[in-house]
Amino acid sequence: MGSKRIHKKEDKKFRDFLYLDNKPDSPAKFYYIAIRWARKNSTLKPRQIEALFFMHDLEFFTCQWLGKQLKVSYFQTKDKLIGPLVREGYLFKYFDRRAVGYEDDSMWFRDENRFNYRVRYSLTQKSKLFIAKMYRIMAGETKVETDYDESTIAKDRPDKSRGGPRKVKKKRLKGFEDSPLGKKIISNQNAYRQHETASQEQHPREE
Repeated sequence: MGSKRIHKKEDKKFRDFLYLDNKPDSPAKFYYIAIRWARKNSTLKPRQIEALFFMHDLEFFTCQWLGKQLKVSYFQTKDKLIGPLVREGYLFKYFDRRAVGYEDDSMWFRDENRFNYRVRYSLTQKSKLFIAKMYRIMAGETKVETDYDESTIAKDRPDKSRGGPRKVKKKRLKGFEDSPLGKKIISNQNAYRQHETASQEQHPREE
């Protein structure tokens, strides 16, 4: 099945970008920037940050329920998601077994009672503020600085007159042995040979 014919706007071809005429809403347009900001300003991994997005509108939840919703095993949910988030102060125990008192007679008529009660977790104020700022960054309402900016973009070709090996191959190294990169390559090659020699001496080949 053929695609629709594209009508290119020739008068706009010297612009860096151009929005669509019927531009759709994109509340997560700057997700790339937001996730980089989150990684820089926290010790969380991407999977844990993405789990916080899912938890953001929940009053509380159990580990088992969360695992089923995210299609993750119970142990992965407990050890890789909930555990680190609790230790870092992004989650807290909303209800634990102490919430079910001994005087509560209704627990005897439920499958879940004080002795097998599953902990209910909830987001702390720290995590709510963290996710709220990520939403603002993704929507473009808040501007943040990240590690990548214009100064890190290579705008010019490297100066070949400065010398230095372009390849790691030995035949390309000739004539550049005294350059900083050449010395480093030679040092690594010598260290590798010494390691191989020592390994052969410790474990001689049986004839």
